[in-house]
Amino acid sequence: MSRLGGTAVTLLLLGAADALVTHRLEARYGPHVTRWASDTAWSEATGDEAWHVWPAHGPDGSSRVVFHGSKSLSVWAPDGKRMAHGVIPWGTNVTVADYDGDGQEEIAVAAENLPPAAPVSVQVFTQSMGAVTPNVGLLVSLENPASVAIASFAGPRQVVAADFRGCLASLAGPDLAWEYCFPNSKVGGDPYAVRHLLPVTAGGGLLVAGRATGEVDAIDAAGKRAWSFHLGEPLRSLAVGRLEGGAELAFAGGDQGRFALLHAATGRTLGTGTLPGMVMVARPAVWEGQPVIAAAGLAEPSIRGHSGFVAVVDGEGRKLAMTPLDGQVMDLAAADFDGDGTDELIAVTGAYRLILLRPSGAALLEEAIASPSGTKLAVVPDATDPRLVVGDGPNLQVRRMLHVDGPGWYTARALGALVSGILLLTLAALATLRPPPPQ
Repeated sequence: MSRLGGTAVTLLLLGAADALVTHRLEARYGPHVTRWASDTAWSEATGDEAWHVWPAHGPDGSSRVVFHGSKSLSVWAPDGKRMAHGVIPWGTNVTVADYDGDGQEEIAVAAENLPPAAPVSVQVFTQSMGAVTPNVGLLVSLENPASVAIASFAGPRQVVAADFRGCLASLAGPDLAWEYCFPNSKVGGDPYAVRHLLPVTAGGGLLVAGRATGEVDAIDAAGKRAWSFHLGEPLRSLAVGRLEGGAELAFAGGDQGRFALLHAATGRTLGTGTLPGMVMVARPAVWEGQPVIAAAGLAEPSIRGHSGFVAVVDGEGRKLAMTPLDGQVMDLAAADFDGDGTDELIAVTGAYRLILLRPSGAALLEEAIASPSGTKLAVVPDATDPRLVVGDGPNLQVRRMLHVDGPGWYTARALGALVSGILLLTLAALATLRPPPPQ
């Protein structure tokens, strides 16, 4: 080989080493190498299993945490002080949103009552458990409640509850505003339940309702269907995100991995695809400043021995990343904990782990949890210090996800260049060891 050819091969090796090391380090740590840790700000026993946890806007711009258990409802301050507590019947559905437009969020409750009372009663409370609306019983509109939402329709606020048959009923104050039923809604049973009610501002204000059969309907303030979509398989997850221009979209994920992204205002299909298995949870997220959807669940069949997965898709359904995990993913949250413009993802897995990872799939931190199926996540938003809320069985915790950046020079690109330099010196040293040419 000529000297020119040997030089070219050496340069190619150096470039390949630089690129490989830089890519692997950036995928795992980002442009700057960072160490992560979790610090528990406070932890309190609730005496109840966690069904949902929400962040909420409290008085004077403060933040609150709303805990929904199997038999209780409580509101907590950022310092761990319990501000309010109430007892609710088993099977009660709860949601948190601003009902009266004052900037503070209220709590809507849809509870099942036994005869001779109404089958479903609906009421809105303040965070101190004071009544905002009267307790209204729906005698014939609904059976067992499956979900509840505070809709963002223009005009008077409405509280919408749905049941296991596939019917919805809306209340404007104490008055019944409208009723709506999916087709074949009188059959009853869990396969027909409307478990997802998500309000959107698109289309002048719509309520996106997802039924377990795979049907997704958008309903307007008058109770009329604005658009309808059928996923083609049972629905497991529904989330609302945004497109790059700010328009809202709905993500529907199925029992066998099928998913679709729909324009929230029109129902137009923006993209479809298939993930490795059951899409158990989906959340809006941000990757390098661009809105995406993170979806996770159970891989069927397993991926290289991993039974769970986290995927990231864009607004057109393109899969940007796919990460296999040990154990199916039971819950998922997203927040930018280090302020770099990309959300970190937090996954609860069936392998009894809480995992912090980048959208690209790099695991940053793993911690043990006591009950995967009983662990619920939320994020208390803050521009400088977002906090992770963890309802782990009977315990409620608020954690800070801490990151420590390495020195300014200690970056993925610098380390890639360092490896190239070491390789260059090694090749140069080997060149000096060549035997002398024959005489």
